[in-house]
Amino acid sequence: MSALVFSGDVTALWVNELAPMMQGDAPVIAGYTTRTCLHCLAPLAASLGYYLDGQVNSSEAASPHDPVSWTFIPTARTRLNNNS
Repeated sequence: MSALVFSGDVTALWVNELAPMMQGDAPVIAGYTTRTCLHCLAPLAASLGYYLDGQVNSSEAASPHDPVSWTFIPTARTRLNNNS
């Protein structure tokens, strides 16, 4: 398990960390970001065969800048393709 910390633009996090991780052994990936960040990451993860397995608000407000925890899970096909 590892933790990645970033601030600002999510592009570097995606390009340098998450996308390569998802193209490797297809791990389950959990995160804690703002709703805005998750809104950017979810379609990118889906393009690599991952689905968003829920998000949990850490506060009652629904601002785009409120933190949420989430989990990306690879589909069975993604696991099969990445391990062949």
